[in-house]
Amino acid sequence: MRGILLKGVNKLVFSDCLKKPMLEKGNHCMDENDLLIKVCASGINRIDILIKQNKYAHFPRNKCLGIEISGIIEESNCERFKKNDRVCSLLKYNGYCEYVLANSKHTMKIDNNTTMSMIEAASLPESFLTAYKLIYYIARFPLIGQDIITGVENINKRGRSEDEFDGKGIDGRDEKVDSEGMDRRDEKVDSEGMDRKDKKVDSEGMNRKDKQVDGEGMDSHKLTSLDKGNSDRGHHFKQFVKEERIKSINRITDNYFQNEEVNVLVYGSLSSVGINLLQLLNFEKKRNILKINKIIAVTSNEVKAKKALEVGATDYVFHNKENFVDSVLNITKKINLIFDCIGKSMFENNIKICTYDTVWILYGLLSGAKVNNFNLFHLINKRILLLNTTLYDRSDIYKEKLINSFQYNLFPLLKHKILKPYIYQVLDIEQVEKAHYIIENNLNIGKVVCQF
Repeated sequence: MRGILLKGVNKLVFSDCLKKPMLEKGNHCMDENDLLIKVCASGINRIDILIKQNKYAHFPRNKCLGIEISGIIEESNCERFKKNDRVCSLLKYNGYCEYVLANSKHTMKIDNNTTMSMIEAASLPESFLTAYKLIYYIARFPLIGQDIITGVENINKRGRSEDEFDGKGIDGRDEKVDSEGMDRRDEKVDSEGMDRKDKKVDSEGMNRKDKQVDGEGMDSHKLTSLDKGNSDRGHHFKQFVKEERIKSINRITDNYFQNEEVNVLVYGSLSSVGINLLQLLNFEKKRNILKINKIIAVTSNEVKAKKALEVGATDYVFHNKENFVDSVLNITKKINLIFDCIGKSMFENNIKICTYDTVWILYGLLSGAKVNNFNLFHLINKRILLLNTTLYDRSDIYKEKLINSFQYNLFPLLKHKILKPYIYQVLDIEQVEKAHYIIENNLNIGKVVCQF
């Protein structure tokens, strides 16, 4: 098979005679790698470059780069997937190879009746998933609950009008419980925004109360009521929508911002993660559960600024201007949410930009990690909540639950083209060094993908 080998620091070598991996038989659903996938496309991520440069300690030795792919199931030891299914998958390594072994619990099926291409699908498992996690699990925005969209589809198929309900402001969760069964109350919250109470909390900080809640965090009796006969299904669903809308409004107090106006600053706003943050924030602004006012894209030039406005930003600022802080504060003096993938070089600027109780989410260190003359007083003085998060080195269970939530809440929006993957350039796998160059030099607007 074809693939890219990592032969040393900054040394990638293409080979067309690599050994194809074999899926062991007889270990049905016991082995974490229970799928053999023929790779169609591999998403290129900045973590690939860090690993290539030997700057990421957690990557195992003697493995190929690549952590997100799309492809076709070649063999399966799992009942959820069968041969020839179109899928995308989050990997630990080897995504730059023509065939990979994958964990079915970290794999998402791409329905044949969708218009999503395999190139687009390759951008979901890492980049889109990271943006989703940052907004709904770290910043703690109310989850979407796309069972409402499913209900719209079902009722429309029976000839009912979509005017019966609009689905806006629907969270889809049972009270105090999101679609992963995670409790969102403000007691004992860790750096991932997850509740750490002493009641039946698992290793991922997820609340497992005895309340009869199904896999999507909804009361089973509600789902049962929705499934009773066609004659009264419309009535049940309409009532369900009303109840969930009321709960969603009440649950505003479960997040960091309560009834405050939310003004967001997004660094790296046209990167593969940043562009998804912009469109998700724009979606949330329209959903209007939280009072999102300004979505400020931090970028480097007019071309990227124009694209940021198209995707969902309300304003933009250039990070390479001397008056950066003033530019932000001229738009609003109340920045209370920051998505920061930069780190060191913007630390002092962020301290100046933050208002009281700003939620500052650090998810990357592109400019470095060591801040000179770091003074904790600035954080305490403004009551800044500095959170940090990663995805690659999280547990398999955490990734599984996050992926399940992502499929449940976001796949319907992708299907209806309310959200979409943004692909900047598609290259052949042999051109992976060019793909790395594009990302290293911040030339991309969206995702760079290599195809087989």
